[in-house]
Amino acid sequence: METRETGDEKKATVGRLSMEAIVVLASTTLSADDVDRQKRAGTLTLSAPASQAAYLEAGGVIVAEGIMRKKHGKSAFVVTRTYQDANEVRS
Repeated sequence: METRETGDEKKATVGRLSMEAIVVLASTTLSADDVDRQKRAGTLTLSAPASQAAYLEAGGVIVAEGIMRKKHGKSAFVVTRTYQDANEVRS
C-alpha cells in the first residue's frame, strides 16, 4: 500500500484501487482557552491523545486501529490492529 497527498487530501492506494484515507480520533480534549485562541485564528487543531485509540478510515470504512505518535516532529499513525475480515470491519 502506498499513500499519496495532493493538497489537503490523502489517498491510500493498493494496486489500481485508490481511496481517501482519514485518521479518526476516538477522543481528544480541548481547553476553553484553546477554543478561544483557535476561534480568533479561524482554525481548529486537535491534539491526538498519545495513549488512546485512533482509527484509520478508507473509503468510509474503518480498516485499522492504532495510536498517534510523534516521529521527527510530525504526528504519525501507528497501526496496532487491522480489520481484515469482513465481519471485523467497523463502519
